[in-house]
Amino acid sequence: MKYGFIFLTAFSSIGGIQKFNKIFLNALSDIKKRKQGFDFKALSLHDGLPEEKYICENSFQGFNNNKLNFFFQSIKLIASSNFVIIGHVNLYPIGFLCFLLRKKYFFIAHGIEVWNKKRNLENFVLKKADGIFSVSNFTKDKLIKIHNFNTEKINIVFNTIDPFFIKSVGNFEFEHKTDPSEESFAILSVCRLSSDEKYKGYDKVIKSLPIVKRKYKNIKYIIVGKSDEKEFQRVKELVVSLDVEENVVFAGEVKEQELVNYYRSSDAFVLPSKGEGFGIVFLEALYFGLPVIAGNKDGSVDPLMNGELGILVNPDDVDEIAEAVINIIFNDEIKSKEHKRYLRDKVIENFGYEKFRENINNLLQ
Repeated sequence: MKYGFIFLTAFSSIGGIQKFNKIFLNALSDIKKRKQGFDFKALSLHDGLPEEKYICENSFQGFNNNKLNFFFQSIKLIASSNFVIIGHVNLYPIGFLCFLLRKKYFFIAHGIEVWNKKRNLENFVLKKADGIFSVSNFTKDKLIKIHNFNTEKINIVFNTIDPFFIKSVGNFEFEHKTDPSEESFAILSVCRLSSDEKYKGYDKVIKSLPIVKRKYKNIKYIIVGKSDEKEFQRVKELVVSLDVEENVVFAGEVKEQELVNYYRSSDAFVLPSKGEGFGIVFLEALYFGLPVIAGNKDGSVDPLMNGELGILVNPDDVDEIAEAVINIIFNDEIKSKEHKRYLRDKVIENFGYEKFRENINNLLQ
């Protein structure tokens, strides 16, 4: 049985979809090693060479944005495959080719890209798909309500933590945070600061800081991630206007080991987003035992298991965000080693890579 996986990017840029694609490629590679008669080929529009720890070169072809070559090689792969997995709805022309060539095809639905009604051809191709892999229950519900999808066509493929990320972390012991004193309490967000993605909620966290400071002055808010100049200036002006310059740190884009250090040195993770399809960063934060605050209006509810693993807040309510941060600062039980271990164990149990790989293997059958 031969599968084709056709997608936009995994290695040439950073983001949640890119992380998913890398881990998905790794899962396909593992299944190929373990399962006789299983074969696949992956095509990426934007990537060049892959990282070979995820996939060997002979199973992968990147096109460095050469759309014409990508299109023709996609036709060849579709023709030679039994099933085709399409990594993003923006590649609906690939789905149309599959339909014309009478090949079974599946779309991966990550989040906001499928939360609105589609144009005629795009809608037609989605409806004709043999199945949808949705990364969250939230997106599954959107597909049913907005696109009137048959629920039996939609399979949940929860995101997972990159196994190589876990290997890079190695074994570590949790520290027990004592009751608040004069030391700073660091809350962390990992996200892009983008004028196109203002739904992440970091500005709402900044607006909550003056309220938090009434109860605890030494609060630090660290934002890790790439930013565009326009959005950075907007957020910087907000910080100045609220007189919280001493409380906010813009760390910028960092390498993986540096990101690990931020997770390990922070006290809580906060991202009250309204547009997450799932949010792999929540899993990473929970793996490090961090108390997590997330929004209750998007796919963030899935990694937090509907509030079992963290605090879900109204992402538009600054007072509610501030109250959640204050609750964590003064809750010694949440900061205990036992609770941190509980969070890590629950993440591995429910969202570990082995479970992800087996889910993919079962669905592809």
